[in-house]
Amino acid sequence: MSILSELGAFAAGASIGSHGARARELQRRHFLDALTAMIVGRTVEDATALTDVLSEHPLGRRVAEARISEVDDIHCASCVTPSSVVVPAALTAIEREPDADPTHLADALWVGTELMTRLGVAIDGARILYRGIWPTRFCAPFGVAAALGRLFGLDAERMTNALAISLCLASGAVGRRDRARSPRWLLIALAAEQGAQAGRAARAGFGGDAGLLDGPDWLANTHGIALDAPRLTDGLGDACIYEELSLKPFCSAKQAIAATDAVRDLLAEGLDPSTAESIEVRVPPPYAPMIARQAVAGDRTSTLVNAAYQIALAALRPEALYDVGRADMPFDKGIVSLAGRVAVREDDSAGLMAHFPTRFPATVVIRAAGRTYERRVVEATGDPGRPLDDEALKAKIERILANAGRRGIAEDLIELTGSALADAVAARTLAATLAELSGHN
Repeated sequence: MSILSELGAFAAGASIGSHGARARELQRRHFLDALTAMIVGRTVEDATALTDVLSEHPLGRRVAEARISEVDDIHCASCVTPSSVVVPAALTAIEREPDADPTHLADALWVGTELMTRLGVAIDGARILYRGIWPTRFCAPFGVAAALGRLFGLDAERMTNALAISLCLASGAVGRRDRARSPRWLLIALAAEQGAQAGRAARAGFGGDAGLLDGPDWLANTHGIALDAPRLTDGLGDACIYEELSLKPFCSAKQAIAATDAVRDLLAEGLDPSTAESIEVRVPPPYAPMIARQAVAGDRTSTLVNAAYQIALAALRPEALYDVGRADMPFDKGIVSLAGRVAVREDDSAGLMAHFPTRFPATVVIRAAGRTYERRVVEATGDPGRPLDDEALKAKIERILANAGRRGIAEDLIELTGSALADAVAARTLAATLAELSGHN
């Protein structure tokens, strides 16, 4: 059996129910988190600008809105953000495509997430990201094809065709932006649409090359990407991928969260940020340049990525960490001064690199009032070792929604998700309601 045939058979028939109540509970949390990302992502200026550009592509538009929020989950080892892709894709299909059977929603989300992250690990997504290849975009067609194929009820052969077609549509290149409005959200939207088209094509009888990944050279020749093929199928179905996913505790690039966490921990212990003379952030070399990027007023992405700015917010304006839109972020004297005392350093010692890429760790050293404070964070808040439970997730959702002008709907959203993963009628109701909440009637 070829690699794609094995993956196709899995996607066509596997059930998350085989992993018991724990897996279903984790899935529910990630599902709820992704729904929140869809709602608040709609309020971001760049997402609003996509409305006309993607007017005929609602599935892709909703994926872009979820991903642009930067409050979505992530699988660190692959550097793929799966739920921001498979959840909106599946719900849009349920709302708009008569052949999409919501009875299979939970299984569709699981197999889409599983295959998307497996491909990300197999291409070493956590490292090729820094070569300019966006692993979430590369893997999005694959994950969407699997999820929608399951909703369409594709058998193993047609599912294999859907996966093969989706791989031929994959691209991870995003390039450098030279204007304030990044094209990456348009690109992730189109990648998700391509995965949906692959599923529809396979449903209509179009074939694909099932042996695409069995030779050693296809990805290397076509994309310059080495493939660790065994990572695609080893232990397939034995565990639940939701055990490996991280939830973000606030709006941020994942690479900056451990450092921000370390500072928040020290602040909670009584450290006065006004006394900080210097703050050194030590992280593994692969992502040190990324989180050292200067934060610039009016450049939303820079305020999410720059560790110094996130640390300054945590210390002086903590509620701003939950502002997804970031249209009017503080750059007052206090924020700029504190951020200016932060330096990001590459740390290639085994103490940190040993945990990369399954975690994005950081060590923070603060010199203040003649003392030195040091905090090392490997498991950041929201990582599998420090998960967000229902109470913490609800608190996050309430703050994120309130900052996006959606105060008061958290309880309704939580209630709507309660049965949607197990009941077809509830799933259709949720899909329709979410379209309304997201502004897509």
